[in-house]
Parts: sequence; C-alpha cells; structure tokens
Amino acid sequence: MRLPELSSQTDAKVIPLGLLTTTRYCWAGCAFCRLAIPLPHKPLSEAPAGLTWEQVQKSGVNFDQVAEVRIRGGLSLAEPFDYWIHFLRQLRPNVPGRLIGFSPVEIWQYHLTERRTLRELLRLLRWAGVDRLGPGGSETWDEERRQRWSPNRVTVAEWLSIAKAAHAVGLATTAAPMVMPGVSDMDWQGYLLPLQDLPPALLELKPLQSDGTRLSRLGNAGILETTHAVSAIHDLAPHLPLYVRWETGDCHDAQEILGAAGADGLTLPVWEVAP
Repeated sequence: MRLPELSSQTDAKVIPLGLLTTTRYCWAGCAFCRLAIPLPHKPLSEAPAGLTWEQVQKSGVNFDQVAEVRIRGGLSLAEPFDYWIHFLRQLRPNVPGRLIGFSPVEIWQYHLTERRTLRELLRLLRWAGVDRLGPGGSETWDEERRQRWSPNRVTVAEWLSIAKAAHAVGLATTAAPMVMPGVSDMDWQGYLLPLQDLPPALLELKPLQSDGTRLSRLGNAGILETTHAVSAIHDLAPHLPLYVRWETGDCHDAQEILGAAGADGLTLPVWEVAP
C-alpha cells in the first residue's frame, strides 16, 4: 500500500456529531456490536421504554455544538412508529444542522411489525424533518459475512429497496461499510457496485472496533487498514464524498493521513443521550 504524502492543505475536516440513542436493547445480536444489550426471545411489547423528549431536554446538550444529530438505537423499540415521528417533530426545531435517522434496519422492522408501506414510513420521516437516513445494515454486502455477523439485519436487497424508496420521497441515504484487516481493493470494488445506480449522499467508513465483540479475533482496524480503504474507494469513486467515523482518541494525525489519502472528513461523536 502506498502511504499518502502529507500536506496541511489536505487535512480532513472534523464533523462533530450528537447521538440520540433510542434504546440500548436489541434482539438482532450482531457480532460486531459493542453498544446493544441482548434482549432475546422477548416480544416488542415487553421491551424497555425508549428515549423520551423529556430526557433529551433534561440532558442539557448543546445542539449548536454539533453539525449533525443522529438517531440510533437497537431493535427492541416498544414504541410505535408514530411515537418517534412525534419525538422528531419536537426535536427538529432545536437542531440547526442535519438530522439523521432512522436507518433502513429500523424502517424494515416497522414495515413488518406495523404493516405499513416503506414509502409511508419514509414520507413521515421527511415530514418530521429528517434530512437523511442512517446507514444501518450497510456494513457489508458480502453474503457469507452478513450471514455470520448479522443474519437478523436486512438483506442487501432489502437495504437497497429501502434506499430506493427513500430517494423516491426525497430522503438522502448514507452507506457505512466496515473496515477490517484483510479487506482488498476487489472487496471495495464489489461494495461500490450495487450503489452505482443509487449513489448515497456519502460513504462513511466504520473502522472495526472489535474489543468486547464476537469479532475480537479479527482485531481492530487501525490507521493502516483505514488509509488503504480510503485510498482504494477514492480511486474507484473520486466524486463520492468519503468520511471516516473516528472513535479512537485524538484525531489530529488521522486528519492529516486520511485527508491525504482522499477522505473529506472525520465524523466525531461529541455527546450522546440515551434512556
């Protein structure tokens, strides 16, 4: 792998994020997850209560401090979809930047459990003020990996169908492939192929942080793997905005190295509110 030449003119910018976690409980059991508390064999009606607008207000977080607010969570949401539409309607006037959420994973769950069409759900999100869907479910298109890591999440075809429906109602999408040791240029070429006819607003690489997960044997993705991924994707799709999720401490060196490799920015969580 060719290391990029560093220049202060190529530093990737930092995009500060605010995270609103709807719930930490989840029945999906994804092998790469470090956040969710397993909730197997429980009906949604018995799931713990999710985030409330009152909890957000009491947290005292500064919405002006972040460029994006992201709604994320597990898959045990006891509340109906309309609860979250009401939540988003209260949230939107307080968010001067972009509002991101839900991901296709949650949309598909509500599509199945409430028997509502994808377009109906997505139109409601847009009406509530959402700018872009989250990337959940786009970690890998490799079917063998998906079956081993996250068989309970959406399939590639389901994810793409939700993304197409989102574009049809005016919602942008994001894809977030997972970076891990051993991923080749051919792998990245294969990842980009299904997105050719449906380009996302941006690609946000997620370096694997495997500590405490079932993928710990693979190790964490470091700066070398991430730089290789950025360089490969930038060469294959130079016009696609490319960001890296950064959660591993100081990001100054990463700004230089990843920016020189072709990354437009690093997304950096600043605060989180969870139930």
